[in-house]
Formats: sequence, structure tokens, C-alpha cells
Amino acid sequence: MLQERPALFRPLIARPAFAAGPISSSDKKEKYIRDRLSFATLEKQGYTGYLLKDAPEKIVQFGEGNFLRAFADNFVDLMNEKADFNAKVVLVQPRGGHPEAADRFGEQDGLYTLILRGRENGEPVENTRIISAASRCLDPKRDWEKLLDCARNPELRFVISNTTEAGIAFDPACKAEDTPPSAFPAKLTLFLHERWKKGFKGIIILSCELIDHNGQEDLPLQPTGEEGILLIRALCGLDRLVSNVNIPNSALQIPNLPAHTVVETNALFEKDAVRPVFAGAMPE
Repeated sequence: MLQERPALFRPLIARPAFAAGPISSSDKKEKYIRDRLSFATLEKQGYTGYLLKDAPEKIVQFGEGNFLRAFADNFVDLMNEKADFNAKVVLVQPRGGHPEAADRFGEQDGLYTLILRGRENGEPVENTRIISAASRCLDPKRDWEKLLDCARNPELRFVISNTTEAGIAFDPACKAEDTPPSAFPAKLTLFLHERWKKGFKGIIILSCELIDHNGQEDLPLQPTGEEGILLIRALCGLDRLVSNVNIPNSALQIPNLPAHTVVETNALFEKDAVRPVFAGAMPE
């Protein structure tokens, strides 16, 4: 039962829907035909509500269920209408394996109907809105490369997720060469790595998972054993380390070679500096 308080709403449905229009039959009884919801159907029926047909895909959303489509995507749709946010959302099945469900969104241009019922100022209210924020839906098992193309999109700014406790769990079996890996954390890691390879700026991640005691568990931190991590620590001033590197002979660490020659030699890594260690002359 809904409590009576100002502006309290509950989403009733957020699913693929149909647009209906009356027709006349030969026996003069009014009947209705249910046309699949689409931009063309709405135009044919003279729909006058807000719709955004084309816009840059600025958001990738892992999770295509009712909650995110009635919550986050409703907000995006309102921002598009009220604040000219001008953004589309790419929906992604967290696990994949249901291409027919993904294709149904495409068949109706990503549109769906949202009904909110609740109370506002003590009075019952029901709002119905066609949401046009979604552009398409991807099945990562089938559309992995298309998902990585989203990471390569310079206009992408946000990632939204709601993958539940099962989806967000770490799976040590996931590998970088998986296409795709099974677990959401691995998918997101490869997605972000693809964006990093393009040299694009970072993105804002909005996690909507509702996990009991989230962030309170102790996570064991173990050294990776990778020398690159130790070198970064040294450059950050957390340690000092001598390692073998290829660097210019600018300090004449090998005195009988030209200064511009790149030589393999030891160097001291410390805060904001790499200092060559004197190696002596090359044998004549």
C-alpha cells in the first residue's frame, strides 16, 4: 500500500507496449487493432507527446529490466525534454544469450510505455509516458564488438548498471581474450580498456545495484609481483628502485658512446625522476 505523501509515485509497468486505434467493422461494432509501438505508428495515430528520434549515444546501460527503464531512463527522457540533454541510452543485457529479446526493442524503435501511479498532494495520480530515451538493445554474446564500438564512441559519458548480486560478482575464470567474458566486472574492465586504448577521457559510472552491506566487506590486497607496479610506486615517491631500462645516454652513463644513443642500463626510479646509474665505458 502506498503511503500518502507529496509526489509519491510507483512505476506500474515499463515494458514493450502497443499503440491502439479504433476501426469500424462491417457489423458497425467498434473494434481495436493493436499496432506495434514505433515512431511510424505514433505518427500515423497523430501522437503529440514528447519524442526524441535521433540523438548521440551518451549512455551505456548494463541492465534492460523494468527497474532501470522506469527509473534511470525515465530521468534521461525527462532531461532530454526539459533540459535538452540530447542523449540516447544503449541498453545491454548483463549476461546475454537472449538475442530475440534484444531485437524486440529494435522492432519498436526502442520505445516503451511507462505508467506511474501514486499520490501527489494527497490526491491519486496516474501518469503515462512513452519513453524514447533508448536507442537499441545489445546482447553481448552476439553483439560484443558492437558493445566495444560504444566504448570507442567519443560522445559516451556515462555507464549505468544494475546487474544484481549475481551479475556483479568477480569470476576468476574470466580472461582478457574472452569475447565476451561471463561476469559483468570483466565486461566492464574490457570495455574501459578499449576506451583507454582510444585515448578518450574517462566516463562517469552510476551503479544502481542494491547489495546488502555493500562496501563493508574486507577485500584482500595482494602484491601482483609485476615490476611495472613497483616502478609506478617509486615514481610516486612511495619507494626507490633500481631497474634495468632502455634510456638515452644523456648522462653519459656509458662515457664512450654519444649522448643521443639509447642504451640499456640500470637506472634509479624515485619520486618524479629516473636517474641513470654510471655503467662505465664500453670495451674497445
